[in-house]
Amino acid sequence: MGQNWVETETAGCDLGDVRLNRRLGARLVALGERPGKSLPKAFQHWSNTKAAYRFLSNGNVSEDKILEGHFTASALRIQTTDGHCAVLSIRYATMTVRPTIGKQRKYHHQNIQIIRAEECDPPVDRAPSSGS
Repeated sequence: MGQNWVETETAGCDLGDVRLNRRLGARLVALGERPGKSLPKAFQHWSNTKAAYRFLSNGNVSEDKILEGHFTASALRIQTTDGHCAVLSIRYATMTVRPTIGKQRKYHHQNIQIIRAEECDPPVDRAPSSGS
């Protein structure tokens, strides 16, 4: 997977420092090469994993700032389409529910997957579509 998509998606992203923007691109490339993997598996080496955690704990880095570039790139893609285009904001999370102490041998933990989708910028004549 090339780096072209990373440059497109992060062009509108400003973390306040050119080095942070460059590191974001490097992190996204690594995650894009191993989708669905945990950070240690995606970065494959402890030093890279530790660097990713340091990057994410930086005060200038936030979910909103990271997604800003993606939203800008999405808006540009929408402007090039004819008519209205539906854009969904999708959030995904996994939550592990463990049995109470003393019941862990009898009952296994459960992984709950939560997916939430919401339409961004719906037409003015109707409410946004959403679901979970």
